[in-house]
Amino acid sequence: MNTKFKKGDVVWAIYNWDEKATVSVEQLTIKSFGKVQGTAMSNNTNDMTKRQFYANNADHLYLVSDIADINEFAMQKAIEQKTKKIQHYANCVHKNPDDTRYVNAMNNNCQAVMNSQPTVIFK
Repeated sequence: MNTKFKKGDVVWAIYNWDEKATVSVEQLTIKSFGKVQGTAMSNNTNDMTKRQFYANNADHLYLVSDIADINEFAMQKAIEQKTKKIQHYANCVHKNPDDTRYVNAMNNNCQAVMNSQPTVIFK
């Protein structure tokens, strides 16, 4: 994400939940956003736990005002995550085709991802 956030912005945070096809979604309010890192607080829980993230790695944050339907958007992200994970395992097998145990493990992992259903969890 190339947008610079400012204090008070409300964002959706979409996280990889299980390394398969599940994402978790949380609504956060930006408390600070600098050149190096930012902090945000959850809007969905009553705990005052801060979430910290690096400014150059905030691509999982999306302004609430930019997203019309969070359910559809999050499901799209879950499908993208599943596709990327399958491609990752395929690349791993391609790099080490001679190691039978490794190839079998990667094929099993890939099969588990292919069998998983894209899911969205709201925190």
